[in-house]
Amino acid sequence: MSPILLSNFLKNILLEPSYKILRHLLLILFFFIIAFNAALFAFQDDLAMYHPPISLLIAWGTGFTLMYLLFAYSILYSMIPKYLIKKKYTTSIIFLLGGSILLTLIILLFEYIILNIYHIPLKSFSLNTARFPIIRLSFNFLILFVCFSSLPITALLKNWFINTKKVYNLEQIQLKKELEQLKGSINPDFLFEILDQASLLAIKNPSETSEIVLKLSKLLRYQLYEGSKEKVPLSSEIQFLSDFLTLIKLLYKEFHFKIESTENLFFMVPPLLYISLLEEYIKEIQKRKITSIYILLKKEETMLSFICKYKQTPNLNIKWNLDIVKQRLDLLYTHDEYELKSENNINEYGLRLDIRI
Repeated sequence: MSPILLSNFLKNILLEPSYKILRHLLLILFFFIIAFNAALFAFQDDLAMYHPPISLLIAWGTGFTLMYLLFAYSILYSMIPKYLIKKKYTTSIIFLLGGSILLTLIILLFEYIILNIYHIPLKSFSLNTARFPIIRLSFNFLILFVCFSSLPITALLKNWFINTKKVYNLEQIQLKKELEQLKGSINPDFLFEILDQASLLAIKNPSETSEIVLKLSKLLRYQLYEGSKEKVPLSSEIQFLSDFLTLIKLLYKEFHFKIESTENLFFMVPPLLYISLLEEYIKEIQKRKITSIYILLKKEETMLSFICKYKQTPNLNIKWNLDIVKQRLDLLYTHDEYELKSENNINEYGLRLDIRI
């Protein structure tokens, strides 16, 4: 199993409600192993001499397991929700220290009772002077404190994962809202102008009016249905741009455009991305400042390039406002995944957008 898969599996065990039973079983197994190891350790010097019955080891291990689980579940369902989650760290530490001391004393009493029941000499007992009682009791307390401290540490880790996931989900929701707000669309002013033009042409040229309305309905249908998706085929975006510019040509006879692609580009791109770049052009076309547009899409190594060139009326210096486009690109890509720049020469002006694919 790869480290990533293992990490995800462990995270799921820790967080997902469907793994709740498994978490409890693992907890019981953990303390069961510790308890029976403690039983074997306690009688390691006496096994050959006294041959303690298997029932003693079972009673010893079972008793320890139950005591461990009682303290563990008091931590899980009392200390953690009442104190730790509420950031009462001092109270939580006192709870752990006090519980570990109390459990050490209960284990001491349990040892004494079990050894008397099975008539085992008390040299196996924790307070036997030959076994350095203070050192052993301190060692028992330290082991208990460390083992049970893992529970609140795990709870804090789980709580951190949950909070991190919540923050991530909120950030994704906010990001989606921002993307929706910044997503390109057909300018309402342009729509009103189309409808005005269509109403004027309705009497003079009904067939052209019908073509305008059909083109407009196709564009709005794409914007409504495809625009809500995360990614769309590049071919769909190219067709949308072609339909959009065709509609502009129907309104402004002197306007010309051409769209080319160097090869079949089978890529997925964010919807309505390139129409955002054309929005500023449309304003200038309406003012008759731009007379033609040439669009080229091509793949250059790992970059998908969108190049838009235009010719404008002489002696006009058009300045583009691309802040909204840049904001959307920043949300969609990192700074090293795209580049938006202007390309100007003597006779032509244009924009170029390169996206890493």
